[in-house]
Amino acid sequence: MSRPISLSKRYDTDSIRNECRDAQLRLSQIFQGDQETKHSDLIAALIKFRSLKKYELALGKWEFYVNELYIEASSKNASFTTDVLDNSRQVLKTLNSHFRRDHLFLEVPDACLGESDNFMFVWNKGEHYLECEIFGNGAVEFFYKNRSSDEVWGEDTTVDEKLTSAILKKLILFVSAER
Repeated sequence: MSRPISLSKRYDTDSIRNECRDAQLRLSQIFQGDQETKHSDLIAALIKFRSLKKYELALGKWEFYVNELYIEASSKNASFTTDVLDNSRQVLKTLNSHFRRDHLFLEVPDACLGESDNFMFVWNKGEHYLECEIFGNGAVEFFYKNRSSDEVWGEDTTVDEKLTSAILKKLILFVSAER
């Protein structure tokens, strides 16, 4: 069985690479003096580029981890299928794409394979704890616990269903703005 992976602070879909190239182009224009630029615009461009580069590194780390798992899944002794890996990629892409539209970053969850053809994402921040368990058959289960108030919540869905407002309400606890 493979080891769990703790990724960096942020993760996004393939679109992050395009955003990173655009931010780099903007910085290049500023430094070449193609446009008159305020100091605050330069600082904002540098901050955005730095954030996107961190995200791009996390994306590379995630893809490397999942690619290794695909190789492991092809072995006869694997306790998981490539379906669970495909579903996990799709769920994380859906979650991140939702927040990226508003220039927000969903924090990168810890991630690991389970023992029953399942994959687990975990977000842990202060009193907030959120799990997203994805199965090879397309089922997805969310579980949340507030450690301070003992509030507990859960919702079942599938890979193909839209995110409900209840799921988004819990995920927003693990979202940050570009900085």
